Amino acid sequence: MISEKRIPFSYKRLRYFLYMGIAWTTLGVIILVLILLQPFFKGIIFERDFGFLLTSIPFWKVLIAIGGIHILFWLVFKFNAYVIIDKKSITQNKILYLNRLFFDEIEHIDEYAGDYTFYGKSGKITLRKTSFTPYDHDSIKELAERLNAEK
Repeated sequence: MISEKRIPFSYKRLRYFLYMGIAWTTLGVIILVLILLQPFFKGIIFERDFGFLLTSIPFWKVLIAIGGIHILFWLVFKFNAYVIIDKKSITQNKILYLNRLFFDEIEHIDEYAGDYTFYGKSGKITLRKTSFTPYDHDSIKELAERLNAEK
């Protein structure tokens, strides 16, 4: 019998959001600093006027916003996105809602290239191989084999 197990998303996926958020934000801040320092180094560092970045295209704002969105996704996935397997159901905690499928509702399970899709009367849950660590993927594989054996 399975006790409650919480499976988080893989750290590879989380690291992507964190690193991209830091990179985009840093790039936006660097452009902002260069724009603000431009009047003090006119002719020394800057060959041309970069004032159009502040007035016509707020490029640095866009980069910082993209970085902020990536960091927001990292926070949401770090603390709120996981799969719970308990004694009677499998629950996928999405960003805005819970997707729950009870074991007695499961009609069939598809496995393709390591991705498992559990089909039931109330819907389906797809667990992708790349979204979890290899250890957690093995426990999902054991669950699918056990449920297939019971059907």
